[in-house]
Amino acid sequence: MSQAKKTGELSLAVTEKSARSGDTTETDWGNKVVAGGVAVHEEIQPNSVEDVPTSAENGFKAKLRQLKGKLGIEEIGIERVPEDKRKQEGMYRIAMLWMSANLTAPTMAIGAAGIPTFRLGFVDAALVIVLVNIVGIMPVCLFSALGARFGLRQMVLSRFYFGYYFGKFAAVLNIITLIGWTVLNVLVAAQIIHALNSNIPAWASIVITSAIALVVALIGHTVLHVFETWAVVPCLVAFLTLLGAFASSQKFEGLLPLAAGQAESNAIFSFATAIYGATSGWCLCAADYLVYQPANRPTSSIYYSTFFSLAFPIIFTQLLGLTIMTPYSDDPAFRSAYDTGGFGAVLAHVLLPLGVWGKFCLVLFALTIVAINSPPIYSVSFSLQLISRHTERISRYLWPIITTVLYVAIAIIAYVHFATWLGNFLVIFGYWVAIYQTIAYCEHYLYLRGERGYRPDDYQDATMLPKGWAALAGTAAGVFGTVLGMVTAFWIGPVAKALGGVDVGMLMAFLLGGVTFIGIRGWERGKWPGDMP
Repeated sequence: MSQAKKTGELSLAVTEKSARSGDTTETDWGNKVVAGGVAVHEEIQPNSVEDVPTSAENGFKAKLRQLKGKLGIEEIGIERVPEDKRKQEGMYRIAMLWMSANLTAPTMAIGAAGIPTFRLGFVDAALVIVLVNIVGIMPVCLFSALGARFGLRQMVLSRFYFGYYFGKFAAVLNIITLIGWTVLNVLVAAQIIHALNSNIPAWASIVITSAIALVVALIGHTVLHVFETWAVVPCLVAFLTLLGAFASSQKFEGLLPLAAGQAESNAIFSFATAIYGATSGWCLCAADYLVYQPANRPTSSIYYSTFFSLAFPIIFTQLLGLTIMTPYSDDPAFRSAYDTGGFGAVLAHVLLPLGVWGKFCLVLFALTIVAINSPPIYSVSFSLQLISRHTERISRYLWPIITTVLYVAIAIIAYVHFATWLGNFLVIFGYWVAIYQTIAYCEHYLYLRGERGYRPDDYQDATMLPKGWAALAGTAAGVFGTVLGMVTAFWIGPVAKALGGVDVGMLMAFLLGGVTFIGIRGWERGKWPGDMP
């Protein structure tokens, strides 16, 4: 018996059936064994599997394999995608994915929260949306470019920052974050459907929209990109209709009374944290969607394509959400709609006067949840595979099913507490994003010195990756800084209290996490120089 040698490129670990000198046989998975017992791997295509089963497979496995082949289900999990298996996709694929995934009702709901949740005026909230989003998009652009350059998923790439073993903990936090995000998104869909037809229970709305998103995430990369490409058109139609309907109502209140002094500062910092976390949170899975891009594609082209295809939909939709919420302060009907039915009821309040077309647009808004939920559900599977060898053995396409069942159950419970969930989750989400980016940025720029310092073939070799002690200490310090400076409904940190209630949790996480990581990482590299480029 001989074992196939591991390489940096995608390969299948197989066991030979037999190897006679001068003969050529096949393994259980179709890999050739030639004279001398050398296994030659025939790498599978990203979205294709062999349709013809071997004699060793039973009837069920054969049928399952044929079904996966017909549907084109992606089987590649956390393995590195080799350069010869990359697709020559145009840059428009990247742009359409980011545009479609952010031209959605949940993105609009985040901007709308500036008035009823954070108590800001239109002008100051609009400035926060524009400026903070521009900064928050930049990390997503960086990791998107690295995903295309190295063919590694985001949480696999994180091993170069957090180490092999502590990278598992980062993957767990990523799972919690992405599931929480999908819950928030599907709650908006449930609100819209309930506002359209109150006879449809919330749980049914959640199940229906989640099931559609599951289909896209389950099949994988190709269908995900195709769906997101075509989803842009109906999304734009719905948003332009909403803009026109609200403009014709003449209810825009651009000069809402601004808060003053400490109260204004507190609200701005909290809203900025929520906006930054929501936008920059895409960095937790950004590389996942570009691993099939050609490795020789210029980094700058991917960076700027990602930037502009994120900036337009996010800033536009959040500003539109903020705009249609301006009557909240003075219009009892708007206030009642939001307080009783959430943001979905506000959309219905604006669109239902358009009759059948307005109802159709509400359906489109509800279905935008498919566009924003499919990518994170697709990405959760890779984080789950990284946790242990046992979870890695479970095929990538099975994890979206398990994840969907979990977040649907949570969403049904959380439906009646949407406003509380929205405010608290967005802020806490932003804290973790800040810690992750601090460690990743410090390692990338200070120690790896940019792209040239990565050795992507070592992503599975714990001895060639950071030990993780610096990342562990940096994360702990970041959490400590967050606790000191955070402001939520359940906790106000001592530093925040000393500053009059200003939420500086994210800034404290950046500061303490970064300083601690840099100090210990220098010691770590001196003691274990194996991970030095």
